[in-house]
Amino acid sequence: MAIRLEEDLSIGDGIRIDTEENNEIKEKGYRIKFMQMNRKKAASAGKGQIASVRIDGRIRNGSMIYKTYDRTLDLKAKETFMKGKQIRKTEISLHASLAEGKPLLLSISDGINMIHAESETCAKKAHSHPISEESIRSQLSKLGNTPFEIKEFPCDIDDGLIIPLSEINNLRRSAIKELESKIVEIPRKAHALDIPDVLDQLISKNRTG
Repeated sequence: MAIRLEEDLSIGDGIRIDTEENNEIKEKGYRIKFMQMNRKKAASAGKGQIASVRIDGRIRNGSMIYKTYDRTLDLKAKETFMKGKQIRKTEISLHASLAEGKPLLLSISDGINMIHAESETCAKKAHSHPISEESIRSQLSKLGNTPFEIKEFPCDIDDGLIIPLSEINNLRRSAIKELESKIVEIPRKAHALDIPDVLDQLISKNRTG
């Protein structure tokens, strides 16, 4: 079906076609899934152009067509909403230390929970290209889409050592995952701690009663 456009039309847009059947106007809705321009497949067409679209069923020549959904505008609206949406993050404090012959130690605290973790391998004396404190700090600071942001991060890193970057990244991921798990467990633990108090009250009540 060929349509002379009065506004832009793209794949994914929605249209409504008013057709007359038995002296009654009937509305039919469609989603544009296929479009051609000059017999070539196209993703969109502009105002004033003639686009050919694939529509199921028979449509009378001269039927009125209305655009009911603009996929491009919808995507832009969602993008604007997500950009404006602020995610509240929890501040955490990190502390890292590294000495020869010892694993990289990492401590993370959110002010309530404290996590202590260490790498699986130990630091060795570097013959060349030792790892710097800046590199270690940079790798451990990559929190990405986690719900945390770093408030403070002191380090005690000895000079002239080497430890694989993969070990640093694994340490960060496992420590952050453990912190997340501890935060989730807090309500359950608090609820469990209330149980003995309730039992004590019942026992006391029975004794006095």
